Amino acid sequence: MFGERSPQADRLYGDELEAWQRSGVLARCDLVFSRGGEGPRYVQDLLEQQAQAVRDWMAAGAVIYVCGGTAMGAAVDAALRRILGDSHLDLLQAEGGYCRDVY
Repeated sequence: MFGERSPQADRLYGDELEAWQRSGVLARCDLVFSRGGEGPRYVQDLLEQQAQAVRDWMAAGAVIYVCGGTAMGAAVDAALRRILGDSHLDLLQAEGGYCRDVY
């Protein structure tokens, strides 16, 4: 899951993500944009909609990286805590499986 503001101006690594999908390196890549396109969509909303997929990915050993503003970081953290539970998320963070660069 990859979220940014505008699909026109903020498609960071867009070409790379598309190439990785075409080649099979990425089986799935969900993009959400808070401005433009289909209206505001946020990563935390997508996480909630895909809660079972998130649990499945984590059970398979996925790692979560969150980078962005403080408000977004708090909203994503709250969604992950609802999906995975406080103790699981705290353990992931302690073990390096939940990394945050929130500013």
